[in-house]
Amino acid sequence: MTYIFKKPNTTVELKEDSVLFKRSKNDLMIHKSLRGETKVLYSQIQEIKYKEATWSSSGYLQLSTPRSSMVGVLRTVDQPQNAVKFKKDKNEDALGLKHEIEKRMENIKKGNSEPNVGSLRELKSLVDEGVITEEEFQLKKKQILNI
Repeated sequence: MTYIFKKPNTTVELKEDSVLFKRSKNDLMIHKSLRGETKVLYSQIQEIKYKEATWSSSGYLQLSTPRSSMVGVLRTVDQPQNAVKFKKDKNEDALGLKHEIEKRMENIKKGNSEPNVGSLRELKSLVDEGVITEEEFQLKKKQILNI
């Protein structure tokens, strides 16, 4: 499923396991650090922030993902590459995109184990790097596997 937003030009593709943001590498309206592709796994999305566009302001859809703080506490971070801005004429598309992402996130929580394996591997690597403790890993593992 593909959604296209203009000004700045952003294509959002919903893949089986992730959301893919595509931005032109030549679009001067987009900061150079945001150009290209950004992939966000459904299993990594902690929150979806949505603001409807009005006649006087743009709307946005933002995917918040987890990041570790200096003390090892997991927090969410809003990254501009995980967001799309849109005008009032795209409110319906953006809301449909939000609902579709939420539905896919729910499907993964209900039992699609492939993304869960990836999430567990990522968390295990955080333990190995010393970013989170073994206790935090075991707690998150139980949440992911619904134990």
